[in-house]
Amino acid sequence: MRKPRQALVLFLIGLMVLSAGCLRKTITGRQIEEKVQVFFDSSPDPSNENSLTVEEKGAVERFTIVRNIIRIQLVEGTDRAMWEPIGSKMARAFAMACREATMFRPSYYCELWIVAQVEGKSDSFKVADITFNNQSERILVELYSPSRQRK
Repeated sequence: MRKPRQALVLFLIGLMVLSAGCLRKTITGRQIEEKVQVFFDSSPDPSNENSLTVEEKGAVERFTIVRNIIRIQLVEGTDRAMWEPIGSKMARAFAMACREATMFRPSYYCELWIVAQVEGKSDSFKVADITFNNQSERILVELYSPSRQRK
C-alpha cells in the first residue's frame, strides 16, 4: 500500500516541477517579446547606431519570436539595402532582451521574410539569415534573393 502512495507523490512532485519550468519559459518568452516591442516602439535616436530609423520601422510589417529565433516580416517592396540594417538591429535587440531575461544561448537567430512576386506568383520568401554570436557580439548576415527554388 505504501509504494503506490509514494509513486503518486513522486509523480505529483515531478508534474509540479515540470509545470513550473514550462510556466517560467512562457513568462520569460513574454518578457523577451515585450522588451523587443519596447525597442521597436522607441523613438529613433540619431546618436544610437543600434536604433531603428523611421524608414526602417516603416519597413517592418510584424515580428514573431520562437525560442531563440526572431522572424521579421518586411513590407512588400522593401528596398534590399534596408534588409541588413533592419535585421542586424532587430537581432541585437532580441539578443539583449534574451540576455536580460537570462536566456543565454551561444547564438541568436533572425530571419527576414518579404512578400515578393517571383515568376508571376506572389509569396512570402526568406531573404536573410542573421546570426548574433553571444560570446563575440558579432553579427553575421547572409542575404538571399527571393526565388521559387529556395521555397
